[in-house]
Amino acid sequence: MKKLKLMNNLLNYLSNNKNQIVIFFILFFVILLIHYLKLYHFLGHHSFSSNFVDWEFIRGFAKCSIEGKNRFIDLSCDIMERRVAYPPLWIYTPKIFYYFDSNFIFLASLSFFIYISLKFIEIKNISEFFLIFFLFTSPYFLYGFHRLNIDIFLVPVIFYSVYLIKIKKNILSSAIIIFCSFLKLYPAITYLIFLKQNKKVFYSIVIVSMIFLILHLVFHLKEIQIMLSNSDMTGGPGNGSFSGKNLLYFISIILVPEIGEQNSYFMLGSAILIVVIYLLLPSSTIQKNNEMNINEIFFIAGFLILVFCFIFSYNINYRFMYILLLIPLFLDKDFVKRFKNKNFIILFLFLFFFKSHINTVLGNIAILEYQNLINTKVSQLFKENSQYSYFLNLIDAIIQWIMMGILIYLFKKNNLKSVII
Repeated sequence: MKKLKLMNNLLNYLSNNKNQIVIFFILFFVILLIHYLKLYHFLGHHSFSSNFVDWEFIRGFAKCSIEGKNRFIDLSCDIMERRVAYPPLWIYTPKIFYYFDSNFIFLASLSFFIYISLKFIEIKNISEFFLIFFLFTSPYFLYGFHRLNIDIFLVPVIFYSVYLIKIKKNILSSAIIIFCSFLKLYPAITYLIFLKQNKKVFYSIVIVSMIFLILHLVFHLKEIQIMLSNSDMTGGPGNGSFSGKNLLYFISIILVPEIGEQNSYFMLGSAILIVVIYLLLPSSTIQKNNEMNINEIFFIAGFLILVFCFIFSYNINYRFMYILLLIPLFLDKDFVKRFKNKNFIILFLFLFFFKSHINTVLGNIAILEYQNLINTKVSQLFKENSQYSYFLNLIDAIIQWIMMGILIYLFKKNNLKSVII
């Protein structure tokens, strides 16, 4: 009887989700082809690093745990022989992770990433399918797949934790976000979502997080000091980093050529400029009811993470994956019709694809030339005239600021701030 019930449930699920299942397998197999045919240097960010290099960092932590080594001090724990700059929770990496097959983790993580994303992104027509297809196969997404970056796990988990808020499972949702925040710092910004929804939960997760943080400071002060002193991994703006600090850096070196890339004033300046942009952009003219729209909450989670990383992160190319959290609202017809939102959505997506593909093409050409696979003289041109490189980086930085400005406009003009403050 139970087997019959399970079979009926499976058949009902397959019948009700035919489109999503077909799209899942299309995305899954296309990404597998790109990966196993080694097409990253044509379609994604080509790099000198091997496949799954970020997963190998985690395996390195597990191996050193087996060998009884300190993973924040012993250089042999890191695949690139660096002192690491990861949050101290990685000290507790389970030893069993060392024995997991990398290809199995890749297939499992990719399946989880696509399945959860499609669960919350409803694709209703062919144009929406192509948008999702080109997002999943865009350079920054492929960059994360190639390196098997932890964001492949975190993006769907954030999706699911936001969904739990909607169905009033705040305790479980907050526990998930706390865990994610101790793997990577930036998910902690989504705590703000609880401020309006449930202040008791918000204060609780802040207190719990502070307790964990204090315990880390007490028991792992030496490792944290090493982590913060590792400028190679915790540095400031530079080429290839999607960061608000870039624009200020490129402008400042005209006035003060000897200024360092890691100047903390760039971070402060970026934060101030974001606030100024927010204040200058027009406010909402609509009143929102108290009923939460799950697509709006997804957008707010993605918006908070992207803006936070834009200000504070060094290299957040991976964080582009959180654009997926914006997509459910971008596909909401009621939202698209308001305040000319459609025009801003199209501009944002155009800038995303333009930025990611132009940078990818130039970067891949340079690497392929270095490996003597092609000979276009592009790299030589940039070496002989550094102004070309400076100009492209400046344009890239301006594009980043326009993208953030669009997100802030959509956030403020549509009164989405009423959900968190």
